[in-house]
Amino acid sequence: MLIDTHNHVGYINKDASAVIADMDALGIDKTWLLTWNLRPEEDSAGYHHGCDPRYARADGTHAAIPFPTVVEACRLFPTRFIPGYCPDPWLGNAPQLLEAAVNIHGVRVCGEWSYRMTLDDPRALELFHAAGRLKTPIVLHMDVPGSVEQDAG
Repeated sequence: MLIDTHNHVGYINKDASAVIADMDALGIDKTWLLTWNLRPEEDSAGYHHGCDPRYARADGTHAAIPFPTVVEACRLFPTRFIPGYCPDPWLGNAPQLLEAAVNIHGVRVCGEWSYRMTLDDPRALELFHAAGRLKTPIVLHMDVPGSVEQDAG
């Protein structure tokens, strides 16, 4: 069985059916479908070109790929997508949100972590400990200076 461990729906103009078509073309059986939460202060217009317009904010920023996008896609293709969710640790209740997502929506992956917060921040550690307790692997997205995402803005 071939599993893609990092994918998104609602990005680069791909809905769930388009992601499934890509998976089929590449012989991928299942995909970890991950959220990507962009805080307003971390947003860059360079991200907006392929993001779902439903999640554009009134202030001109974009939320990127919030959890409802993953939930919708997993309901359409429950045997192909494995739901992932990484709640915003800045909110202070991320461990509880992750646990609720596991219990209510069957989340099996904590991802994608792409927050501009140090990994040893107490709020990050709380979330990582919760993910460990819930047996959900954590997918980290790390950029380096000069990456495509940073250059896009």
